[in-house]
Amino acid sequence: MNICSACHRQIHGLFDNKRLAQELNSLDKLRSEPQMEKFLSWVKKQKPDKRVQVHRKQATLG
Repeated sequence: MNICSACHRQIHGLFDNKRLAQELNSLDKLRSEPQMEKFLSWVKKQKPDKRVQVHRKQATLG
């Protein structure tokens, strides 16, 4: 599966490897996640050669 570096960084910033392997293991599943939908909507408006900054989610104590 080929994805741009910005999307790759955002995916790993939002989701841990366990969730990616067990639940979000296809492009369709990733695209349907609300956090990714919002990011994809924004990133597709950016210039292709621009290195976009991604924001990692804050870890919560629980």
